[in-house]
Amino acid sequence: ASTHIGKLVIRPPAGHGPAPAEPWRPDPDGAYLVLGGVQGFGLECAKWLAANGAAHLALVSRRGGETPGADAALRTLAALGARARIEACDATDAQALGALLVRLRRDGPPMRGVVHAAAAFADGAAATMDAARFDAVLAPKVTAAENLDRLTAPDPLHLFLLFSSATTAFGNP
Repeated sequence: ASTHIGKLVIRPPAGHGPAPAEPWRPDPDGAYLVLGGVQGFGLECAKWLAANGAAHLALVSRRGGETPGADAALRTLAALGARARIEACDATDAQALGALLVRLRRDGPPMRGVVHAAAAFADGAAATMDAARFDAVLAPKVTAAENLDRLTAPDPLHLFLLFSSATTAFGNP
């Protein structure tokens, strides 16, 4: 009846229950691919990975090193102890993404993690979205995620993280 105005806290007796799990940490001997890693959520995630021990990062974006802020991103990650490289690749193109993964596997340590934070934006009211506009913002999320899942299946991944938001697909008026 919502008449109780206090809060109830129930605690198990001390010493009972499983021990808390150790927090997850990146493998310092593995490589982490961060799609959309030069800006926004991707760069913030790359910085978190580096600050927590990831030493090998591949930041992937459609524009690669031409992305505004690319040089600053590399400097920031280096200051956190990571060796980062920036690669240009449209991850909706399975053949291009496959070729990039072959190069990364050949040139570096084993792939241990994938972060998908790439996005394309077409802000506006959802009611004004037509099929072409919807596809333009959804493909970088869905098609790229499907490609990453399929093409990294043979890798010994410890992390496969996808970022998304309804504003990615529907826009932000």
